[in-house]
Amino acid sequence: MNRSKIDFNQIPWDRLVHWEGRAHNIPALIQVIERGSTHEQRMALVTLANQIEQKGGLVISTPIVVAYLLERLTVDSNNQDLILRVLLKVAKAIGLQWEVFINTTEFDGLSFGEDIWSQHSKYLWPPYLSQIEDDALWASLDPVLFYDHAWFYTRELLIANKESIFGVKAKDGIEQCLIYDLETIINMVKDQQRNIVSIEDFSYEIDHLKFVPISNDFLYDIYDNLTEEVSKYLSFDPVKNIEFTKEYIRSSRVEFERGAAMVLVVLDTKNNEFVGSCGIHDINDETVELGLWLKESKQGKGLGTIIVQAMMNIVKENIKTKTIIYSVEEANEYSSRLPIKFGFQYVYDFIVE
Repeated sequence: MNRSKIDFNQIPWDRLVHWEGRAHNIPALIQVIERGSTHEQRMALVTLANQIEQKGGLVISTPIVVAYLLERLTVDSNNQDLILRVLLKVAKAIGLQWEVFINTTEFDGLSFGEDIWSQHSKYLWPPYLSQIEDDALWASLDPVLFYDHAWFYTRELLIANKESIFGVKAKDGIEQCLIYDLETIINMVKDQQRNIVSIEDFSYEIDHLKFVPISNDFLYDIYDNLTEEVSKYLSFDPVKNIEFTKEYIRSSRVEFERGAAMVLVVLDTKNNEFVGSCGIHDINDETVELGLWLKESKQGKGLGTIIVQAMMNIVKENIKTKTIIYSVEEANEYSSRLPIKFGFQYVYDFIVE
Protein backbone atom coordinates (compact mmCIF):
# COMPACT_ATOMS: atom_id res chain seq x y z
CA MET A 1 0.00 0.00 0.00
CA ASN A 2 1.18 3.52 -0.80
CA ARG A 3 1.95 5.12 2.56
CA SER A 4 0.96 8.59 1.29
CA LYS A 5 -2.67 7.44 1.06
CA ILE A 6 -2.99 6.31 4.66
CA ASP A 7 -5.43 8.46 6.60
CA PHE A 8 -3.85 8.29 10.03
CA ASN A 9 -6.87 10.04 11.56
CA GLN A 10 -9.09 7.09 10.60
CA ILE A 11 -6.95 4.42 12.21
CA PRO A 12 -8.59 2.88 15.34
CA TRP A 13 -5.66 3.69 17.58
CA ASP A 14 -7.64 2.89 20.72
CA ARG A 15 -7.82 -0.75 19.61
CA LEU A 16 -4.15 -1.03 18.68
CA VAL A 17 -1.36 -1.39 21.23
CA HIS A 18 2.09 0.05 21.86
CA TRP A 19 4.49 -0.75 24.69
CA GLU A 20 2.44 1.13 27.26
CA GLY A 21 -0.92 -0.44 26.42
CA ARG A 22 -3.63 0.87 24.13
CA ALA A 23 -2.35 3.36 21.57
CA HIS A 24 -5.20 5.81 22.19
CA ASN A 25 -2.73 8.64 22.92
CA ILE A 26 -1.10 8.53 19.48
CA PRO A 27 -3.62 10.89 17.77
CA ALA A 28 -2.83 13.54 20.40
CA LEU A 29 0.90 13.04 19.84
CA ILE A 30 0.42 13.35 16.09
CA GLN A 31 -1.49 16.59 16.59
CA VAL A 32 1.34 18.01 18.71
CA ILE A 33 3.95 16.91 16.16
CA GLU A 34 2.06 18.74 13.42
CA ARG A 35 0.86 21.83 15.31
CA GLY A 36 2.79 22.25 18.55
CA SER A 37 5.76 24.45 19.35
CA THR A 38 9.19 23.18 18.38
CA HIS A 39 9.85 21.98 21.93
CA GLU A 40 6.45 20.27 22.13
CA GLN A 41 6.97 18.59 18.76
CA ARG A 42 10.30 17.16 19.79
CA MET A 43 9.01 15.94 23.15
CA ALA A 44 6.11 14.23 21.35
CA LEU A 45 8.54 12.49 18.99
CA VAL A 46 10.61 11.24 21.93
CA THR A 47 7.47 9.94 23.63
CA LEU A 48 6.41 8.21 20.43
CA ALA A 49 9.83 6.61 20.03
CA ASN A 50 9.68 5.05 23.48
CA GLN A 51 6.19 3.67 22.88
CA ILE A 52 6.95 1.90 19.60
CA GLU A 53 10.35 0.41 20.52
CA GLN A 54 11.65 -0.85 23.83
CA LYS A 55 14.77 -2.93 24.51
CA GLY A 56 15.04 -3.98 20.88
CA GLY A 57 11.39 -5.03 20.65
CA LEU A 58 8.68 -3.77 18.31
CA VAL A 59 4.91 -3.99 18.69
CA ILE A 60 2.03 -3.97 16.21
CA SER A 61 1.51 -0.18 16.23
CA THR A 62 5.18 0.33 15.31
CA PRO A 63 4.87 -0.11 11.52
CA ILE A 64 1.90 2.26 11.33
CA VAL A 65 3.77 4.92 13.28
CA VAL A 66 6.84 4.34 11.09
CA ALA A 67 4.66 4.92 8.01
CA TYR A 68 3.60 8.23 9.56
CA LEU A 69 7.20 9.20 10.37
CA LEU A 70 8.30 8.41 6.82
CA GLU A 71 5.62 10.80 5.62
CA ARG A 72 6.76 13.48 8.10
CA LEU A 73 10.35 13.05 6.95
CA THR A 74 9.40 14.56 3.58
CA VAL A 75 7.74 17.68 5.03
CA ASP A 76 9.20 18.37 8.48
CA SER A 77 12.72 19.70 7.96
CA ASN A 78 12.82 21.27 11.44
CA ASN A 79 12.57 17.86 13.10
CA GLN A 80 14.41 15.90 10.42
CA ASP A 81 17.24 14.98 12.80
CA LEU A 82 14.93 13.60 15.47
CA ILE A 83 12.75 11.71 12.98
CA LEU A 84 15.92 10.10 11.62
CA ARG A 85 16.90 9.15 15.16
CA VAL A 86 13.53 7.52 15.81
CA LEU A 87 13.72 5.62 12.52
CA LEU A 88 17.24 4.47 13.37
CA LYS A 89 16.10 3.34 16.83
CA VAL A 90 13.48 1.18 15.13
CA ALA A 91 15.91 0.01 12.43
CA LYS A 92 18.38 -1.14 15.08
CA ALA A 93 15.60 -3.26 16.60
CA ILE A 94 15.04 -4.75 13.14
CA GLY A 95 18.74 -5.52 12.86
CA LEU A 96 18.89 -6.98 16.35
CA GLN A 97 16.20 -9.55 15.56
CA TRP A 98 17.18 -10.14 11.94
CA GLU A 99 19.20 -13.28 12.66
CA VAL A 100 16.18 -14.83 14.41
CA PHE A 101 14.06 -14.65 11.27
CA ILE A 102 16.62 -15.58 8.61
CA ASN A 103 15.08 -18.09 6.18
CA THR A 104 11.78 -18.23 8.10
CA THR A 105 8.49 -18.89 6.30
CA GLU A 106 6.52 -17.34 9.16
CA PHE A 107 5.70 -14.21 7.17
CA ASP A 108 4.66 -15.80 3.88
CA GLY A 109 1.61 -14.00 2.50
CA LEU A 110 1.94 -10.94 4.75
CA SER A 111 2.18 -7.40 3.42
CA PHE A 112 1.85 -4.03 5.14
CA GLY A 113 -1.52 -2.42 4.50
CA GLU A 114 -5.04 -1.69 5.71
CA ASP A 115 -5.57 -5.27 6.84
CA ILE A 116 -3.56 -4.39 9.95
CA TRP A 117 -6.11 -1.85 11.18
CA SER A 118 -9.29 -2.71 9.28
CA GLN A 119 -12.48 -3.48 11.22
CA HIS A 120 -11.93 -7.24 11.27
CA SER A 121 -8.16 -7.15 11.77
CA LYS A 122 -6.69 -9.90 13.92
CA TYR A 123 -4.44 -7.27 15.47
CA LEU A 124 -7.23 -5.16 16.98
CA TRP A 125 -8.16 -5.45 20.62
CA PRO A 126 -11.87 -5.39 21.53
CA PRO A 127 -13.30 -2.02 22.65
CA TYR A 128 -12.15 -0.89 26.08
CA LEU A 129 -14.12 -2.24 29.05
CA SER A 130 -11.80 -1.92 32.04
CA GLN A 131 -8.14 -1.91 33.01
CA ILE A 132 -8.58 -5.41 34.43
CA GLU A 133 -9.78 -6.63 31.03
CA ASP A 134 -6.86 -4.88 29.32
CA ASP A 135 -4.36 -6.44 31.73
CA ALA A 136 -5.79 -9.86 30.88
CA LEU A 137 -5.55 -9.11 27.15
CA TRP A 138 -1.93 -8.05 27.53
CA ALA A 139 -1.07 -11.18 29.51
CA SER A 140 -2.56 -13.41 26.81
CA LEU A 141 -1.21 -11.44 23.85
CA ASP A 142 0.04 -13.63 20.97
CA PRO A 143 3.75 -12.79 20.50
CA VAL A 144 3.75 -14.00 16.89
CA LEU A 145 0.94 -11.66 15.88
CA PHE A 146 1.86 -8.61 17.91
CA TYR A 147 5.67 -8.76 17.96
CA ASP A 148 6.95 -10.95 15.12
CA HIS A 149 4.51 -9.55 12.57
CA ALA A 150 5.34 -6.03 13.76
CA TRP A 151 8.99 -6.77 13.01
CA PHE A 152 8.17 -7.97 9.51
CA TYR A 153 5.83 -5.11 8.60
CA THR A 154 8.30 -2.52 9.87
CA ARG A 155 11.17 -4.11 7.98
CA GLU A 156 9.04 -4.20 4.84
CA LEU A 157 8.22 -0.50 5.18
CA LEU A 158 11.83 0.56 5.66
CA ILE A 159 12.98 -1.48 2.66
CA ALA A 160 10.14 -0.17 0.46
CA ASN A 161 11.03 3.41 1.37
CA LYS A 162 14.79 3.09 1.39
CA GLU A 163 15.35 5.40 -1.58
CA SER A 164 13.48 8.26 0.07
CA ILE A 165 15.42 7.68 3.31
CA PHE A 166 18.78 7.50 1.55
CA GLY A 167 17.86 10.59 -0.46
CA VAL A 168 17.34 12.83 2.58
CA LYS A 169 19.68 15.81 2.39
CA ALA A 170 21.68 15.83 5.62
CA LYS A 171 22.06 19.19 7.33
CA ASP A 172 25.27 18.23 9.10
CA GLY A 173 27.69 15.39 9.77
CA ILE A 174 25.56 13.95 12.55
CA GLU A 175 22.51 13.61 10.29
CA GLN A 176 24.74 12.11 7.60
CA CYS A 177 25.83 9.43 10.06
CA LEU A 178 22.20 8.69 10.97
CA ILE A 179 21.36 8.23 7.28
CA TYR A 180 24.45 6.10 6.72
CA ASP A 181 23.56 3.83 9.64
CA LEU A 182 19.97 3.51 8.38
CA GLU A 183 21.23 2.66 4.91
CA THR A 184 23.58 0.00 6.26
CA ILE A 185 20.91 -1.71 8.36
CA ILE A 186 18.27 -1.64 5.61
CA ASN A 187 20.72 -3.06 3.07
CA MET A 188 21.69 -5.79 5.53
CA VAL A 189 18.18 -6.99 6.42
CA LYS A 190 16.62 -7.02 2.97
CA ASP A 191 16.21 -10.38 1.23
CA GLN A 192 19.30 -11.30 -0.76
CA GLN A 193 21.48 -14.23 -1.74
CA ARG A 194 24.72 -14.31 0.26
CA ASN A 195 27.78 -16.33 -0.63
CA ILE A 196 28.71 -18.19 2.56
CA VAL A 197 32.47 -18.68 2.80
CA SER A 198 33.51 -21.71 4.86
CA ILE A 199 34.95 -20.50 8.16
CA GLU A 200 36.75 -23.82 8.59
CA ASP A 201 38.49 -23.79 5.22
CA PHE A 202 39.17 -20.11 4.57
CA SER A 203 42.68 -18.65 4.52
CA TYR A 204 44.39 -16.12 2.29
CA GLU A 205 48.03 -15.17 1.76
CA ILE A 206 49.64 -12.15 0.16
CA ASP A 207 53.32 -11.17 0.37
CA HIS A 208 54.40 -12.31 3.86
CA LEU A 209 50.97 -12.02 5.48
CA LYS A 210 48.39 -14.71 6.14
CA PHE A 211 44.70 -14.07 6.88
CA VAL A 212 42.62 -16.57 8.87
CA PRO A 213 39.18 -16.32 10.53
CA ILE A 214 39.17 -14.92 14.05
CA SER A 215 39.00 -17.60 16.76
CA ASN A 216 39.75 -18.20 20.42
CA ASP A 217 43.24 -19.30 19.37
CA PHE A 218 43.99 -15.57 19.21
CA LEU A 219 42.08 -14.53 22.32
CA TYR A 220 45.07 -13.15 24.22
CA ASP A 221 46.71 -11.70 21.11
CA ILE A 222 43.62 -9.58 20.59
CA TYR A 223 43.10 -8.82 24.28
CA ASP A 224 46.72 -7.76 24.86
CA ASN A 225 47.23 -5.76 21.66
CA LEU A 226 43.93 -3.94 21.25
CA THR A 227 45.17 -1.15 23.50
CA GLU A 228 43.75 2.31 24.07
CA GLU A 229 46.32 3.77 21.67
CA VAL A 230 45.57 1.20 18.95
CA SER A 231 41.80 1.69 19.26
CA LYS A 232 41.98 5.49 19.27
CA TYR A 233 40.62 5.76 15.73
CA LEU A 234 38.39 2.68 15.68
CA SER A 235 34.59 2.94 15.47
CA PHE A 236 34.18 1.11 18.79
CA ASP A 237 35.73 1.42 22.24
CA PRO A 238 37.04 -1.98 23.35
CA VAL A 239 36.32 -2.95 26.93
CA LYS A 240 39.43 -4.24 28.68
CA ASN A 241 37.74 -7.41 29.82
CA ILE A 242 38.59 -10.92 28.69
CA GLU A 243 34.91 -11.94 28.64
CA PHE A 244 34.14 -9.03 26.31
CA THR A 245 36.91 -10.22 23.99
CA LYS A 246 35.52 -13.77 24.04
CA GLU A 247 32.06 -12.47 23.13
CA TYR A 248 33.53 -10.34 20.34
CA ILE A 249 35.20 -13.42 18.88
CA ARG A 250 32.05 -15.54 19.25
CA SER A 251 29.77 -12.98 17.59
CA SER A 252 32.30 -12.36 14.82
CA ARG A 253 32.36 -16.06 13.99
CA VAL A 254 28.55 -16.20 13.96
CA GLU A 255 28.49 -13.30 11.48
CA PHE A 256 31.16 -15.03 9.38
CA GLU A 257 29.10 -18.22 9.21
CA ARG A 258 26.01 -16.26 8.12
CA GLY A 259 27.83 -14.33 5.43
CA ALA A 260 27.29 -11.00 7.20
CA ALA A 261 30.97 -10.26 7.92
CA MET A 262 34.47 -11.68 7.62
CA VAL A 263 36.61 -10.78 10.63
CA LEU A 264 40.16 -12.02 10.12
CA VAL A 265 43.40 -12.28 12.06
CA VAL A 266 46.58 -11.20 10.27
CA LEU A 267 49.73 -13.27 10.82
CA ASP A 268 53.32 -12.92 9.60
CA THR A 269 54.09 -16.08 7.62
CA LYS A 270 57.79 -15.85 8.53
CA ASN A 271 57.23 -16.62 12.20
CA ASN A 272 53.44 -16.87 12.62
CA GLU A 273 53.52 -13.66 14.67
CA PHE A 274 50.21 -11.90 15.35
CA VAL A 275 50.16 -8.65 13.37
CA GLY A 276 46.63 -7.35 13.88
CA SER A 277 43.12 -7.86 12.62
CA CYS A 278 40.96 -6.74 9.73
CA GLY A 279 37.36 -7.10 8.74
CA ILE A 280 34.97 -7.00 5.82
CA HIS A 281 31.89 -5.77 7.63
CA ASP A 282 28.16 -5.36 6.94
CA ILE A 283 28.28 -7.58 3.87
CA ASN A 284 25.30 -7.14 1.56
CA ASP A 285 24.65 -6.99 -2.16
CA GLU A 286 24.93 -3.18 -2.18
CA THR A 287 27.98 -2.47 -0.01
CA VAL A 288 30.67 -3.85 2.25
CA GLU A 289 32.90 -1.87 4.61
CA LEU A 290 36.58 -2.49 5.25
CA GLY A 291 38.39 -1.94 8.53
CA LEU A 292 41.69 -2.88 10.12
CA TRP A 293 43.94 -2.41 13.12
CA LEU A 294 47.60 -3.25 13.73
CA LYS A 295 49.37 -3.82 17.00
CA GLU A 296 51.64 -0.93 17.96
CA SER A 297 54.93 -2.61 17.00
CA LYS A 298 53.65 -3.25 13.46
CA GLN A 299 52.42 0.25 12.68
CA GLY A 300 54.23 2.51 10.22
CA LYS A 301 55.72 -0.38 8.24
CA GLY A 302 53.46 -0.28 5.18
CA LEU A 303 51.39 -3.26 6.28
CA GLY A 304 48.12 -1.35 6.00
CA THR A 305 48.55 -1.14 2.23
CA ILE A 306 49.06 -4.89 1.94
CA ILE A 307 46.07 -5.62 4.18
CA VAL A 308 43.70 -3.32 2.27
CA GLN A 309 44.82 -4.93 -0.99
CA ALA A 310 44.19 -8.36 0.51
CA MET A 311 40.69 -7.40 1.68
CA MET A 312 39.82 -5.97 -1.73
CA ASN A 313 41.02 -9.19 -3.35
CA ILE A 314 38.96 -11.27 -0.91
CA VAL A 315 35.85 -9.20 -1.68
CA LYS A 316 36.29 -9.57 -5.42
CA GLU A 317 36.85 -13.32 -5.16
CA ASN A 318 34.15 -14.19 -2.62
CA ILE A 319 31.48 -11.51 -2.30
CA LYS A 320 28.85 -10.19 -4.70
CA THR A 321 28.46 -6.49 -3.93
CA LYS A 322 28.44 -3.17 -5.75
CA THR A 323 30.48 -0.83 -3.55
CA ILE A 324 33.41 -1.13 -1.16
CA ILE A 325 33.41 1.45 1.63
CA TYR A 326 36.44 2.55 3.61
CA SER A 327 35.65 4.98 6.43
CA VAL A 328 38.52 6.82 8.10
CA GLU A 329 38.89 9.15 11.06
CA GLU A 330 39.95 12.56 9.72
CA ALA A 331 42.72 12.87 12.32
CA ASN A 332 44.22 9.51 11.36
CA GLU A 333 46.59 10.79 8.69
CA TYR A 334 48.12 7.44 7.75
CA SER A 335 44.81 5.65 7.42
CA SER A 336 43.41 8.59 5.42
CA ARG A 337 46.08 8.02 2.77
CA LEU A 338 45.12 4.38 2.21
CA PRO A 339 41.81 4.89 0.33
CA ILE A 340 43.46 7.56 -1.84
CA LYS A 341 46.21 5.11 -2.73
CA PHE A 342 43.61 2.58 -3.92
CA GLY A 343 41.50 5.07 -5.87
CA PHE A 344 38.53 5.26 -3.51
CA GLN A 345 36.16 8.12 -4.27
CA TYR A 346 35.37 10.60 -1.49
CA VAL A 347 31.62 10.71 -0.84
CA TYR A 348 30.92 12.65 2.37
CA ASP A 349 31.97 13.43 5.92
CA PHE A 350 29.96 12.22 8.89
CA ILE A 351 30.19 12.50 12.66
CA VAL A 352 29.86 9.45 14.90
CA GLU A 353 28.35 10.47 18.23
